Amino acid sequence: MYKQNSEPHTISSLPEVEVTNSVYQANPGPYTVGVLDNITLTDTRRDRDVPVKIYYPQGQGPFPVIIFSHGAGGSKEIYSYLGEFWASHGYVSIHPTHQGTDTTVLRTQGLAGLARNSNEPRQRQQRSQDISFIIDSFGTLERQAPELGAKMDQSQIGVAGHSLGAYTTMAVAGVRLAPPWGQSGGVRDPRVRAFIAISPQGPGDAGLDRYSWDAITAPVMIVTGTRDIARETVGRQEQPASWRRQSFQYMPPGDKYLVWITGATHSAFGTGESRAGIRGENGVGLRRRRLLRENRQRQTDANTEANTTGIADTETVQRYTKIASLAFWDAYLKGETPARTYLKSTQLQTYSDGDVSVSVK
Repeated sequence: MYKQNSEPHTISSLPEVEVTNSVYQANPGPYTVGVLDNITLTDTRRDRDVPVKIYYPQGQGPFPVIIFSHGAGGSKEIYSYLGEFWASHGYVSIHPTHQGTDTTVLRTQGLAGLARNSNEPRQRQQRSQDISFIIDSFGTLERQAPELGAKMDQSQIGVAGHSLGAYTTMAVAGVRLAPPWGQSGGVRDPRVRAFIAISPQGPGDAGLDRYSWDAITAPVMIVTGTRDIARETVGRQEQPASWRRQSFQYMPPGDKYLVWITGATHSAFGTGESRAGIRGENGVGLRRRRLLRENRQRQTDANTEANTTGIADTETVQRYTKIASLAFWDAYLKGETPARTYLKSTQLQTYSDGDVSVSVK
């Protein structure tokens, strides 16, 4: 079932000037971006609504499709900087709201309720099932939203997510989760060709152990940074930023990438007022007002030559995230050989003056 409550609209990406010899930049792409908002898909089998927001290129398709999973306490409204950017470069970007771990829970039940829901096995399983259900519903979307007609290439699908959304992403990629968190054999959706996990979890979190990543053979990019610590939450102690790299370390070789950004915090990968970024992972451990002040100050200092706190400004972190992710999608959803060459080169490291390193295996 499909419900749409508003007319589609278009957006014009803000001009972003970069002077560089790098093949990939964070400039908007050649396509004007259309937006479909307030669309709800209903999974009658699970008796569950999945609201989605869709960014799409206004041009002749078909285009590869990306589904983006938000963090705890987020919604389809968050991470627009990625949805708009990817769509401007020729991708349909679908952003669902995972009900039960979304902004509504934070508003009605507070941080404690959000933390409780986010650490409930059934809620986490529902999130990965939301992704597969959206893929099942591509035909419905195209039939009932004329703007999407013939735009979605159903053979070229990627999934990405941040924080709890990274957990969802890796579940769809086939990470093995010990009961009661998941199935020991994983829930890999074979229709998805490539994955990007931003701020993923390491061993010891919600069914993950040293061997959970052994069976992941699809292309995966991990994006995190030196200040992306994991705050203490239910069933987990505080973990250093290096903990988030362990998923890359434990995956088998073959089209695996680690993008490591100096000074990147957990909140920097969100957008401005992102609730997921304000709270930190799973909605606990960070004081909202303090983080808001720090985010504002970091953005004020975006153009300074040195940041004495050692924290990278949000704009810079998001710029590198856009560049790396676009190259990855181009390589594995569009099959562009120059994109693979770029990913395996030192161009992003050089462009960032050494603030970004890319490990490949």
